[in-house]
Amino acid sequence: MPFKTSGLTRVYLVLSLLLLSSSLFAQTTATGKVIGSTDKSPVPFATVQIKGERGATQTASDGTFSIRLTKSTGTLVISAVGFETMQVPVNGTAALGILTLNASSS
Repeated sequence: MPFKTSGLTRVYLVLSLLLLSSSLFAQTTATGKVIGSTDKSPVPFATVQIKGERGATQTASDGTFSIRLTKSTGTLVISAVGFETMQVPVNGTAALGILTLNASSS
């Protein structure tokens, strides 16, 4: 004996599934600019990645970057030759502004 449902129940089921799937695929893009602490100049080709995930990007020649986040919270790890690695928490903020890397002591 098949399970019988009314038309209204089917509509609610479809709407619920659509809302659930849209929240699962929601992504935001984090943007910012990486500069050095000593001369405040842009840091080109620094690596920006999401901690615990595969995706990464590099800063442009002017120090700017853009990276897609699969979650609204997480941690960005920024590293560059000659600089200390920096971890930046992301809590739903898409525009991170200017991020300053400290020069490496070694």
